[in-house]
Parts: sequence; C-alpha cells; structure tokens
Amino acid sequence: MRLAILMNVRSHWSREIAIRLSRMGVSVTVIGLGELTSKLGYLSREDAVHRDGVSMLEQSIEALHTLSGHYRHPLNLVAGGVRLRKLLRDCRADALFTLYGGSQAAIAYLSGFRPYAVYLVGSDVHLLNPGTRMVGRLAMRGASAVFANGKDLAAVAESSFGCGPVSSYIIGIDTDRFSPRDAPADPVRIVCTRGFEAVYNNDALIRALAMLGDLDRAVEVTFVSAGSQLEAARKLAAELLVGRERCVVSFLGGADDATLRRTLQESHIYVSMSRSDGTSISLLEGMSCGLFPILSDIPANRDWIDSAADNGMLVPLDDPNALARAVRRAVEDDSLRLRARSFNRDLILERADGRKTAAELVRQLEGMARTKAAETRSAFRRV
Repeated sequence: MRLAILMNVRSHWSREIAIRLSRMGVSVTVIGLGELTSKLGYLSREDAVHRDGVSMLEQSIEALHTLSGHYRHPLNLVAGGVRLRKLLRDCRADALFTLYGGSQAAIAYLSGFRPYAVYLVGSDVHLLNPGTRMVGRLAMRGASAVFANGKDLAAVAESSFGCGPVSSYIIGIDTDRFSPRDAPADPVRIVCTRGFEAVYNNDALIRALAMLGDLDRAVEVTFVSAGSQLEAARKLAAELLVGRERCVVSFLGGADDATLRRTLQESHIYVSMSRSDGTSISLLEGMSCGLFPILSDIPANRDWIDSAADNGMLVPLDDPNALARAVRRAVEDDSLRLRARSFNRDLILERADGRKTAAELVRQLEGMARTKAAETRSAFRRV
C-alpha cells in the first residue's frame, strides 16, 4: 500500500507514527502541512529542535513534501486541497491519512481524493467554534474511516460532527525508546511536558508549588515545552517561588526527541493539569518510563489511573490546594512511586505498545484502500 500522511512534521508523535508504519512495510510519503516555522508543535517552534527528528523521518520514509501556506481562511483551505490533490497524484497514493482533524481533515476533504482516514487527537474535537464544527462535519462525513485517541473523545466526536462510527484507537508509543531508567533518589524530579497554551493549564502546577511550604526533600521541576504563554509562566514562577531554595524550577523552552526522552527517564513524577484531552501521548510516554502521574480529573485521564493499584492521582481542576497535597504526597512517599513504577510500565506495554497498535492500524488502512479500489473497478466496468 502506498500511503500518504498529512501531518505536522514538528510533532514528534506524528513523526513516530509515520516511521512506525514505514517499518511495518507500508510505503509512506509524508506531506507536512504548513511551513516548518508554523506555530504547531508545542515542544518547540525552533527548527533546530526538530532537525534530527525530521532527518530521521526522511531516512525512514519514501519522500517528504511540504504543503506550504496558512490555512485559517476557507479560500486557503480550497487552495490547499488543490495542491494536495496534485501531490497525491504525483506520489500515486492509494490512501491518505491525516494525523489531526481540523484544517488537515478539511484539506483532505476539499482535495477530492478518496479514500482518506482521519485521526482525531483532542483539541480538534474539544476546542471547536461554530465554523470549525461545520467544516469538521463535512470532513468527517467524507472520510472512509475516523479514529479518535480514546473512548471519550470518540463519543464527543460523534456528537460534535454528527458522524459515525468513530473508532476509539490508542495509537501508542515506542516502548523501547520510552523505557524506565534508574534515576537518583534525590532530588525528587517532577516533569511537565505539556505546551504553554491555555488548554494545558501549566500555571496550576506553579501555583501549587508555591503552596507546598517547607519540604523535607529537594525537588527539581522541569517544564519541557514551548508555547505562547511560556514567558508569562516564567514570570509567575519568579514571583511566586522566590526564596524556595529546595524547589528549583527550570523551563527548557523546547526539546528535541533525545532531550525529551532523557528528561522523562531522569524524572520521578509526571504532572499534567490539562483542561481537555484525548489519550495524551505525553502521559503514555511518562508512564512507560515508570513515572508516577498526577493528572487533572478529566474523562481521558481516568482510563489510566487505577484507584485500587494506587498508580497515580487525579486532581480536580482549579484546585491548587488539592494539587499541592498530591505533589507533596508523591514527593515524600518513595514507596508509593516505587510500587506504581512497574504497574505503569506494564499497563503501557499491555494497552499502548505502538508495535501492537500499528499492526491493527495497517490492517484497517489497507482494508479501506482495497474497498475503494474495488468500488472504482466496479464503477469502471459499469461504464
């Protein structure tokens, strides 16, 4: 099967998926939406951060093209569809797969190319205005298959777009790369890899740290990603955490794939206070590295916390006191984190190992391509 993937090449999880499918024997051509300087890709907006990852992508696939332009205006979406159709014809694609809804799905629909499948992630379902919802309805109904990153997201997508069925599909991660390493016991390291955008609510962790008071343990907190609210968060931390010598906070402002992996493996606790989500790839990576998760109590996160196993904590949104209590407990209780370490690793191996999930995805995409090819041959014979 010759598969074209429309995606953001600045997204490390999108690159992982394209590489994974290529290693499964699929002939993959990647079409990057927007310039490499696009705001998409919250790990960083700097080209240098993504250079090694993009180079690895190019070495693993058939070809990499860029569908340049900005696609906020409807007329630009139409123009993007025309350009996409030409690229798909040139690479003789059997099927198209978009690794996001939104403008990617809209351009796929407007290209007139069939069949195409859409993978919904989170913000492309939860953060819709009336205009994007209307476009999404058209794009989802034109798709031969729609996948969503979790059961709750699939249900919301069916309701929002009036389409169905939307298949819940956890695309998984590379569990060999994101594997546990023994981190020094002190200081206790907390990591947050979510972007500095309003939906990810990173300020909540900064405010909770300010409420911790004195700690018996030294704590290091690392915020990995970039985003439009990064500078405001730095100022907030400088204001609220002044004089907290035993709680050191650093902001990387972006990270390449190797730095992201190393930071996770050297940490003990993973924190995400996102206001909405699909199944977070960042969370899966953290748990696969054996980290103890402290998460916002939203539907997508509840699937990964087992109260009986005590493998993590769910915290109500907009309750910094509750978050501070959760952080304190996780920091001070080494045995709690140790018990959760192997449980969380095993949970990811069972439910989110990308090698297993990729095989099912390939099966479904190949089936979609075969069905369309059969329909085309039948129509040709009737003519």
